[in-house]
Order: sequence, then structure tokens, then C-alpha cells
Amino acid sequence: MDSLPEGKVILEPLGMKILQKNAIPTPEFRFIQDIADVGEACQQIGYPVVMKVVSPDIIHKSDVGGVKIDIYDEEAANAAYLHLEQIATGKDFRGVIIYPMLPKATEVIFGINRDPQFGPLVLFGLGGIYSEVLKDIALRIAPVDEKGALEMIKSIKSYPILAGGRGQKPLDVAGLAKALANFSRLPFIYPDLQEADLNPVFVYEDKVMAADVRLISKK
Repeated sequence: MDSLPEGKVILEPLGMKILQKNAIPTPEFRFIQDIADVGEACQQIGYPVVMKVVSPDIIHKSDVGGVKIDIYDEEAANAAYLHLEQIATGKDFRGVIIYPMLPKATEVIFGINRDPQFGPLVLFGLGGIYSEVLKDIALRIAPVDEKGALEMIKSIKSYPILAGGRGQKPLDVAGLAKALANFSRLPFIYPDLQEADLNPVFVYEDKVMAADVRLISKK
């Protein structure tokens, strides 16, 4: 078992490292705390990039304009950094996290919450408009193994979207099941973990990628 750092909200850079440590695929990223490092970090990632604000006071970044996408050069990257710093005025601004712009993909969501009666529960569902409109999710007591994760994935009504319905190529459901099973073990590896959300997780024909992470500690 591992301990989470002090503080209710686990910052995204550490959250991504926790995912990587537990075999949940993530994009390459850079965490920087000074605008002087923007150009080098973006070059290392490779344009175009995505930049997000990092602050324990800003949990839902997109709600406050804390995510900048389609950044194609250093001038735009510097402007994005200044914009995100401005958004965090009066808050605890820790810097920005930079990712490559990932190709469009089918989006799914993973979730964990601790129920007072049942203990840790793991959630899976289609992301994007599907999660809001259809409420098409599967919920199980955690942890689940890969077989159990696959059963969760196949149980949602929207599963044909993942399986390659209407002439589309099937997506990496096996990789998705492996990532979901690994994700479901997190509350047992980190007993201080109260909630976890991966939204979205991108699913491609040959891989799975967690594009965002939110971890909440009991502390």
C-alpha cells in the first residue's frame, strides 16, 4: 500500500504519474512552473499541444477556461501560459501541464467512489455526450479482474460503438478491460483515495489513453 500526499486534491501531474505506475496508459506530458520553460517543454512534446492549468483550487478546469487546445507554436504556447496564470489569479497557481494533441477517439469514463455500505465501487461508461444524455454506465464493487472489467464494458447498451458496430472497426476493448481492472485496484493500493475519475479515456483501434485524471484524497 502507498500513501497519497497531504491535501484533498491530488494535482494532475502526480495523478498522471500514479496512473503510469499502475499500468494505466497516459500520454507523454511535461509539468512546468515558469513561462521560461514553455518553449522547451512544447518542443519536447511536439506541436500541436494541449495546456492545462494546475491548481488545487481549480478542479473542473474546463469550466473556467483552464484548458487550451490546438497550440501550434511557441508564441501561442506563451500566450496560453499567461492566460492560464491569469485564470488562477487569487488562487494557488502551481504551473501548467502540457500534453500532445491526441487524435480524436471514442471517449469513455472510469470512476471510483467509496460507498459507506459496499466500500470502493468502480464505474465505467461511454464519455462525451453519451455520459450526460444516456446515463449508460456499469457499476461494480471493486476490484474487478480483466474478465470482470470486460463484462462491465460489454454490459452497457452502447457497447456496439466499442465493438465496431455499423461497419466501423472494433476498438481496443482488451486494452480497455486491462486498464479498467488496473484502475479498480487503486483504492486498495492507496487507502487514502476517496474518489477517482478518468474523463475522458480515449479508445483507439490499437490502444487506450487516459487524457485526464482527478484524484481526491480522504485527507
